[in-house]
Amino acid sequence: MFSNLFFSDSQTMKNRISCKSLLLFPFLLAVISCGYNKFEPVKQQPPVDLPAATHTIADLKAMYKPGSKGTTISGEVIIRGVVSTSDRQGSLYRTMDLQDATGGIEVKMGMANLSLLYPQGYEVAIKCRNLVLGQYGDVINLGFTSIDEKYETGFIPDLMVPKVMLCGRYVGITPQLITIETAHRNLSNTLVQLNEVQFIESELGQTYADPINKNSISAVNRTLIDKQGHTIVVRTSSYALFAGKKIPQGSGSVVALLTYFRDTPQLVILDDRTDIKLTNPRF
Repeated sequence: MFSNLFFSDSQTMKNRISCKSLLLFPFLLAVISCGYNKFEPVKQQPPVDLPAATHTIADLKAMYKPGSKGTTISGEVIIRGVVSTSDRQGSLYRTMDLQDATGGIEVKMGMANLSLLYPQGYEVAIKCRNLVLGQYGDVINLGFTSIDEKYETGFIPDLMVPKVMLCGRYVGITPQLITIETAHRNLSNTLVQLNEVQFIESELGQTYADPINKNSISAVNRTLIDKQGHTIVVRTSSYALFAGKKIPQGSGSVVALLTYFRDTPQLVILDDRTDIKLTNPRF
């Protein structure tokens, strides 16, 4: 999930937008697709009334057939959930995550700057007919037919995205408070918060990732530790805007997207400015 892009934060959450506004202005799709590092102001429009869900995210993931090299969804399948991620700081590229009460799922979409269309904390609905469920690193994701044999899903074509994914109202999202020990697979692709953690001592003075060598080192792993000695990987894209910043030396709380790669839990920091609060003395 570590394809990445540069972004800038020229627009704050008070300028939250709805998907309907972009549907009314098709020319903005060009800005979204190729306007790297640019977030143009968009006039807010009334939110879309979302269709009722026919399935939960857990129901949807249960439709995946292992060994199928991708499972195409037939029939009417609609899921609803809250956008748990933001690509504004470049931690994610052409993917976003959606969660409901039953879990979360990564959605692969063929366009950049997805936070303009689907801001974090907004409720969305996805019409899943003809979309494809696949698996990567033993984690199920949602996308489209893949032309690359290495992957079971490809990206939903950009012009198709607003037709299958509708954005409703802002409802907000609160990260689930967990510990490193309770970062279980059923929470994968959901927003979580860990308290009383810090980066391990051997990594102090290092940066989150490696923006200088990003073409060869696309992402870097760092390690958080808690007071009980449990550790968890923090995986950061070398394309993230904060990739070159040094990791904080203190202890405190971290809000991040919990993901899994096979049996390994990983945290993806979405915005170091708001989600990393490691200002207390080390323990």
